[in-house]
Amino acid sequence: MHRKHEAPPTESPTPDKPRKPLVNLRWVLQRTGLPKGTLYSKISRGEIPVVRLGPRLPMFDPDEVEAWIDSCRVGGKGTK
Repeated sequence: MHRKHEAPPTESPTPDKPRKPLVNLRWVLQRTGLPKGTLYSKISRGEIPVVRLGPRLPMFDPDEVEAWIDSCRVGGKGTK
């Protein structure tokens, strides 16, 4: 018997890998070693990626924080 052509399955709207949970300010302070005031200044100037869940609740995507740290590297292996 001849089968009708079936449409390919549609892709799921979710990304290939699940998102990591957001992390808090304390995690970023420990990971970067920055003083709290410096981190708040960078947040207010838009220099570090932040997710604002409220006016006093900055949260962070850990992958974006790691990418931001990598973008701040100067010299060393793998840089121009």
